[in-house]
Amino acid sequence: ILFALVGVALANLLSISSRRAVHSAMVADIQRPLKTRAPEIVLSMRLGLDPAFQNFLPKFLEGCVDGFRLSHAAALGPEGKIIKRHGEDFSEVRPDDPFVRLAFKSAEPSFREFHGVAGPMLEVLIPVRAPESGGKVLGALLAGFSLGETLQAEEKIASQVFWHTGSVAGLALLFLL
Repeated sequence: ILFALVGVALANLLSISSRRAVHSAMVADIQRPLKTRAPEIVLSMRLGLDPAFQNFLPKFLEGCVDGFRLSHAAALGPEGKIIKRHGEDFSEVRPDDPFVRLAFKSAEPSFREFHGVAGPMLEVLIPVRAPESGGKVLGALLAGFSLGETLQAEEKIASQVFWHTGSVAGLALLFLL
């Protein structure tokens, strides 16, 4: 019985560990394209945040949703308020939100996970700065990804690790007896 308990505990620990590793890897895969394309996004957003070109924003946001397989995208103004949005399942983004304040201070995209109406989400906030004015924040792109498929894959892999580890532990127990 002791060997069986140790085997189940080991299988459970490996399952939890693999789930965390898979989650980190899959979220990194989601983040990578936005990090890589952030300079291009910033250039387009800089144009779209100009009041003379704000009619460009809805098409740009729609293109972001389609091109990056987002659930939602929004343009935020310099004070952190949403100017235009496209898609569904937005988090409650307010100018006083710590995520928005931190992202506006950062030179890099900021990321957070939250649970939306449709399930777990990953949001990215890419600050847009004006280099000609000393890096003044003009606004930001808020992009949201659904993590539903990611969590299903994590669950499947963790279950497989549990059963494989449990099987190996069971076979080892049989050989020891």
